[in-house]
Amino acid sequence: MRPFFFGAALLAGCPEPPATDDSAAVEDSDDTSDTGCAPQTWYLDGDGDGWGGAVTWAGCDQPDPTYVAQGGDCDDADARIHPEAQEIGGDGVDQDCDGEDPYALNLYEGELFIGATDDLTLCEDGYDGVDGDLTLFFVDWTDLTALSCLAEVTGSFTLTGLQVQSLDGLQSLRHVGELHLRSAGALTTFAGLDNIERIDDYLELSGVAELQDIGALAGLQAPPGGLGLHFDSALDLVGDWWSQGDYPNGLRLYLYTDHIRAFSGLTRVLGEVTISTPAPAEVFGLESLEEVGGRLHLGYYGAAFPPLPALRAVGGNLEFVGNYSDPTPLPTMAALEEVGGDLDLYQIDADGLEAMPNLRSVGGTLRMDRVVDGRDLSGLQSLTSLGAVAVEYSELSGVAGLSGLTTLGFLSLQDAQVRDLSTMTSLVTLGDLDLDGCEADTLGPLIGPPALAQIDEDIRIYACWNITDVAGFDALTAVGGDLSILRSRDLAALSGFPVLGEVGGDLTIRDNGVLPEAEAWALVERVGEANIGGSIDIRENGG
Repeated sequence: MRPFFFGAALLAGCPEPPATDDSAAVEDSDDTSDTGCAPQTWYLDGDGDGWGGAVTWAGCDQPDPTYVAQGGDCDDADARIHPEAQEIGGDGVDQDCDGEDPYALNLYEGELFIGATDDLTLCEDGYDGVDGDLTLFFVDWTDLTALSCLAEVTGSFTLTGLQVQSLDGLQSLRHVGELHLRSAGALTTFAGLDNIERIDDYLELSGVAELQDIGALAGLQAPPGGLGLHFDSALDLVGDWWSQGDYPNGLRLYLYTDHIRAFSGLTRVLGEVTISTPAPAEVFGLESLEEVGGRLHLGYYGAAFPPLPALRAVGGNLEFVGNYSDPTPLPTMAALEEVGGDLDLYQIDADGLEAMPNLRSVGGTLRMDRVVDGRDLSGLQSLTSLGAVAVEYSELSGVAGLSGLTTLGFLSLQDAQVRDLSTMTSLVTLGDLDLDGCEADTLGPLIGPPALAQIDEDIRIYACWNITDVAGFDALTAVGGDLSILRSRDLAALSGFPVLGEVGGDLTIRDNGVLPEAEAWALVERVGEANIGGSIDIRENGG
């Protein structure tokens, strides 16, 4: 029998192998032909470089000179590309067919820290990159030509305290893991970094007061994993990539500019977002932002916050820091439904939280500090889930906006004007109630939530003025910890707690200026001394 050949179909235009009379299938089950030959694989070498590509032929003999015995050519149309070719770093071509196109071919292994008096011989020693971190710290250089060979830094490339005006000398740099440029007061332009293609994890610009041109970054092939921009002057953020990333390592933008329109179209950030700008424009650049995976912090003690009309969800804390002398209004967030962490308002004009009409869930604490016009939180009528409430030094007259809550970790009101909690009509379980220094605008009773059946920890009412009675709490049967009513100047009665049958800790009623002692002991009698787990301390009341 003549030798039998089998193989893949050849590409159009390729020379056919020699003809054979044996085209029928054979029944031999071993790998040898009837002549005793073991067929081998031959590879069509389309570009004549001695290496074949994907087209193969199996047989004992070379079918014709266009077939060779070695394969692995990843581009059989280009004779410059084959497994023994010399790789050219970072040109977008895999010359040696190893599946990679490295930016640098001779990496220095380890960390390099170059201070003011240190010499750098990286290029002289034949290296073209650093596999690790490279730090230049207050070096006395007029340019960066000592790094002219540098094509890649796999870790952090940090330049601190340089007095160069440009980045001339970094023309070979194509890839860094992170780029940190700090305290470069003389730097005016990024010229010299024009060939940078990738910044993987983070880009930080800080302390660059004279920087006017970062156009060299326009050529980045993809956004960095995170951004930290601390601009002392307005900059044009050139390039299309700014709005195309999801920034898992976060955005930290401290800007003396009224917009970041380069981010227009950005819909999601996986990491944290911090934005500070004193006077954002009406069209700021985050109008399309729908989701922040981590914390969202907005603040600069400015006159306004950036508009966030599309924001739907924040995975971490949502924080607003406003102006001390003139509290900053909240931006309208009609789309906001969920905050995974705390909702933190500091020096804010809350306008009753009407800016958040569709907020349904806050996983952490609603914190209000030095907030004006909180009113009764009526803007939170859609809220059905909230971890806790902590209010201090704020204008808050009621809690009607919390009527949909059934459980709450704690309710802490300090120096607020609230004395009517009966609007929390659905609240059944509360972890802790702390009223400290609350002063209502008019005399009247403090009224507890009508459906509240259990407080897991303490009730503490301390130095609350204009409160004449502690009433309500009609369904409350148990307090897990202490019950304390102290130093409330106008308190004259304790008509509430009609079914309270257990106090797990101490019961203390002291130093309430006009409260009759009999009122305090009447509460003890309703609970029953045997049902009070700690001590009973009733003294220094009005009579």
